[in-house]
Amino acid sequence: MYLYYSNTCNHCQRLVKTYDFKTFKVVDVQKQQVPNNVKSVPTIIDDSNKTHVGKNAFAFMDDLRSVQPYGFEVSNLNNTGFSFIDKDPSEMFYCENKNYTEIN
Repeated sequence: MYLYYSNTCNHCQRLVKTYDFKTFKVVDVQKQQVPNNVKSVPTIIDDSNKTHVGKNAFAFMDDLRSVQPYGFEVSNLNNTGFSFIDKDPSEMFYCENKNYTEIN
């Protein structure tokens, strides 16, 4: 993903201070050449090549912030499964690979 910004833009400064852009390629439009489709800042171009400009950039980052991706591979020790609030516990089957041994 790309963030196109300018240090002289108050909206860009607020966006950069509010959100984490460590996984983005951050481009200062005053120092680097930008694609023809970037006409305003802040502009975010996501992984599907969709452009988010101005208020939409803030909304995109809000949505991105609210998503907590979890992988289901063995190396992901944080994922403990799912909760089903509308099911009776006796109706559910759940199996999880544990990285510990119970002693009792």
